[in-house]
Amino acid sequence: DAVKMFDPDLLHGYLPYDVPGAVKRFLDHWQPRLSVIFETEIWPTLYRQTDARGISILLVNARLSEKSARGYRKLQPLITQTLQRVSQIAAASTHDADQIKGLCGSLDQLTIVGNTKFDYQPPDNATSQIEKIRNSLNFTDRKTWLAASTHSGEEALILQAHQQVLKE
Repeated sequence: DAVKMFDPDLLHGYLPYDVPGAVKRFLDHWQPRLSVIFETEIWPTLYRQTDARGISILLVNARLSEKSARGYRKLQPLITQTLQRVSQIAAASTHDADQIKGLCGSLDQLTIVGNTKFDYQPPDNATSQIEKIRNSLNFTDRKTWLAASTHSGEEALILQAHQQVLKE
């Protein structure tokens, strides 16, 4: 648990189940200005309510296996509508981008940026792609961020990144 490991003042909370009342209470309590979702957590109620509040949704390191894509195809209209609410999708690979396109067709907000979980050599156009994403978000300099639905080990990485941001 990140609070025990690093800072007793750290606020930590888990996303609720994807039901309207729980999502509403979560958003009312935390009042996020930006939602950053890692991997491919497709939660229709969360995305709908977040979008309705004007909160940008950024799907980072978006990955979609063949098995997951088959499952999502069973709910394709709902999944398509959900993904169209995302401000920017940063796919981990061309294969993942193709899988996502297969669910909802061409998306202007879909970019391939590589797998963010591992050190890698960014593509030549990575800086311009990152700038495109930043420019599309249009949110103020509020000094609050949220890492939600994390797993064991990820909190340490998030806090290390936070400490680096504070130094810079």
